[in-house]
Amino acid sequence: MKPESLCSDRHHNGEKSHNTALLSIHLHRRLEMTLSSIDAIRTTLMHLIECLESKTMDIITPAQSDFSQAVDAAKSLLDQGKIQVEVKGLPAAMHLYATRDLPNLIADKENHPSIIKELNQFRRVMDKVVSPREVD
Repeated sequence: MKPESLCSDRHHNGEKSHNTALLSIHLHRRLEMTLSSIDAIRTTLMHLIECLESKTMDIITPAQSDFSQAVDAAKSLLDQGKIQVEVKGLPAAMHLYATRDLPNLIADKENHPSIIKELNQFRRVMDKVVSPREVD
């Protein structure tokens, strides 16, 4: 199932919420097995933005968790020297945002428009400035 199909579900009943959470867990596991850690960040980031735009908290929280876990996994690989970056200091700040700040900010719907902007900036900084690449 594609990430965007999870976000298009605007039903709010308990069964849909439970199913969406299970699908998010399944998506995260599938991403871990098939994508590079950098691609997993990009994919979960875009998924989170789409979910935020849907304004459905039942799917936003699992999407945020998937994104934070993808960033955390990549940071571990960076610390092991398996990912190289152009700018050394930014990944630590980006990791803190994704794993510490974002989970707290996302709980308040009032923050969602600014979070979408911050996530788009996160993507641009990652792709244009940090330029991560996996090494063997």
